[in-house]
Formats: sequence, C-alpha cells, structure tokens
Amino acid sequence: MGLKTWKKWTDRPLMVLSVVFLVVYSWEILSRTHIALCETVINVIWVVFVVDYVVSLWWAFVTVTTVGYGDFSPVTFQGKIIAVVLMFTGIALIGIATATLASWIVDQVNLETDRREDAREKEVAKEAAQEAIAFVAAKARVPEGNKRAAAPGSAAAMPPSPEIELLREEVRELAAMVAGLRAELERR
Repeated sequence: MGLKTWKKWTDRPLMVLSVVFLVVYSWEILSRTHIALCETVINVIWVVFVVDYVVSLWWAFVTVTTVGYGDFSPVTFQGKIIAVVLMFTGIALIGIATATLASWIVDQVNLETDRREDAREKEVAKEAAQEAIAFVAAKARVPEGNKRAAAPGSAAAMPPSPEIELLREEVRELAAMVAGLRAELERR
C-alpha cells in the first residue's frame, strides 16, 4: 500500500476519531458520568492511533533516512524491518566516516598546538636561564670601590674572600642547571 492510498483511507477517519476522543474525554472530565463507557471509547481510539502510528513508522524511516520512496519498496513486515536496518547502517557508515575525519582534524590541530607550546616553553626556559646567568654574574662582580690592580704580588692577587667564593659556587651550580635544562630541551 502506497503513502497516498494510506493517507486517503486514514486521514478523515483519524480526524473524526480525534474529535470523538476530545468530546468523550471532555465529557468524562466535566460531567463525571458514564465513566466506564468513556474509558472504553478512549482506549479503543488509542488502539486505532497506535496501529496508525506503527504503520506510519515505515514512512518515517524512509523520510528520515532520505532514501526516497522509489518505485520499488518492501511490502512485507520482514522486508520493511530489513530495509530499516539497511537505512540505519547507511547512516551509521556516513556518521563513522565523518567522525573519523573530524577526529583526525582535531588531532592535527592539537599536535600543532602542542608543538607551539613546547617551542614557547623552550624559549621561556632559555630566557630564564640567560637572566639567571646575568643576575649571578652581576652579583659576582666586585663593587667599583673595591677594584684593585691585579698585578702579581699585589693585594688583588690574594685569595678571594669567602663571599666571592660563595658567589662563584652559585654561578657553577646555575651553569650546571642551565646545562641540564639545555640537555632536556634538546631531548624533546
């Protein structure tokens, strides 16, 4: 049975049943008489609506899956079930292909973002190491008023004070840290 034939045979009767349903339901609510009869009529109308709904599901699947009505379509219940499974399989296949492509694009964008973040982190670490070296080197310098000529046998050739030795040790530690950071950055 085609869609036009089904619509021709069900359109007016279902409209009439809808009006009857409305009247009977209103009667039941407003007058509160003949409740058993009203319930029976309402239940029969619901059964008719359910049958129409089940038959309409085929046309809904054909419409939603956009396969079109075509010249040839299954007639039996089993044929329609197989056709519905095939329609959903087609939609699932398209969905899987689309999702795979979208996932690949998102992965590529994330990879590029990670690369840029790593490069920025390396740059920041390099700048921080250079600033630390410059800071320690500035601390290690002798103040202007304490500079002496470094001639042999002069006071400048004397062993450095404990403060200068401590600063030199800090510079060595920082240099070792910088070397470790550079090695780690090169491994990445």
